[in-house]
Amino acid sequence: MKTLKFLIFTAVITASAIIPVSADNETLSLKTIAGVSEYAVNSNLDIKEAGLAVLKARNSLSGIFKVEESSISLSTGFSESEYSELETGISAELPLIDQLGFSFSVDDQLNSSIRVSINPLYHSSERKLSDLSLRKAELALNKAVTETVINAAAAYMSWSKAIGDKENAESRLALMKQIYEDERVRYNEGEATLDDVREALLDWSESRTSMNTASQALNTSENELYSILNTTPEAVSIEPADRQSIESELTRIKEVRKLGDYSADFSYEVLSADIDRQTAEAELKEVWLFSPELSASGGADFSQQDAATVSASVSIGLSSDSWNAEERSELKKQLELSSEYKNSAEASAQLSLLQLTGTIETAAINTEISAIELEQAGELKAEAEFLFEQGEYSNTELDDAVLAEKEAEAAYFGALADELGSWMELSLYSLID
Repeated sequence: MKTLKFLIFTAVITASAIIPVSADNETLSLKTIAGVSEYAVNSNLDIKEAGLAVLKARNSLSGIFKVEESSISLSTGFSESEYSELETGISAELPLIDQLGFSFSVDDQLNSSIRVSINPLYHSSERKLSDLSLRKAELALNKAVTETVINAAAAYMSWSKAIGDKENAESRLALMKQIYEDERVRYNEGEATLDDVREALLDWSESRTSMNTASQALNTSENELYSILNTTPEAVSIEPADRQSIESELTRIKEVRKLGDYSADFSYEVLSADIDRQTAEAELKEVWLFSPELSASGGADFSQQDAATVSASVSIGLSSDSWNAEERSELKKQLELSSEYKNSAEASAQLSLLQLTGTIETAAINTEISAIELEQAGELKAEAEFLFEQGEYSNTELDDAVLAEKEAEAAYFGALADELGSWMELSLYSLID
């Protein structure tokens, strides 16, 4: 049986050794995708709650041997009789397993007894159910950690891109204003028409709208990022990611991950539905159609004065409650429903994984096209610089070419971020090793 990636939570607990901790009254600085993701995992309340649920489920595990139910007691008392004396005794109850128990007692006069109890028909799925409960809690924790890492990385890259978009929008607004003013001068000198001035004014107006949109997008992405981190800009400063870091991370993730390594069977929805099905199956097995009570016990008493005595007893209990046809019928229907839910989860997860695979392929194409566009923008800028040196281009035309390259670089950054985010989402289809 493949095991859950519970090591992730261990990394969460020890992440304080990875993330630099600032001194009092100093702002913590995050500079990488890994740093942002680790901080988000450590500060996420859902993860902490899921971790607590795992600890509770682990503490509730039932073992084969009932060691936790064993007890030893020491008693002492004073007896008023012809020979007043202090009486002391010790006794122990040792329920070894569900069907077998053992007990003994001895006093200070070396009188002792031993008892053995047998319940051969006793059956319970408690151990199986507690194990399934732990597995589901670990799965929920793993999902919470994985989703937080993905969401934090996506929010960080979106915020980084929004910063560049706003800077470019501000530059474009300044450029459009300059073009409009130049057109007015040219119009006054008879070198431009009124339509040229109107078109420049329209471009300037559109650039103002674009700048406002970019500013709002930056504010939104910043709020989303700090919300995921569960902190404030005063407590944590974040440096935007650069193109090289995104390229490096994308290259790394492509080297360690292959599309064929991921399966819908390893998604949270399918794994959780399978645990629910196994739970329903265990509950059905626990309820027999006919459940009579059968118990036997035997023991021996030993005394210093008398010979040992042996006793034994057997009891059988039958009642109307021993018949469980209706309860088994309900549990069978629950098992059937759980199986249907699992089949539905498998179909949904397979479709989602197929769509994600298509998204990754499309994102790769967009990244390739954006890279070509960036290269072309660089060539156009170089040509504009040459023409400017030759006196054939104005400052405005050169600025436009420079800005066009920056906008192409921002588009390339966005394409890289989309592709990297898609690859990271594959982690949701690999929740077990």
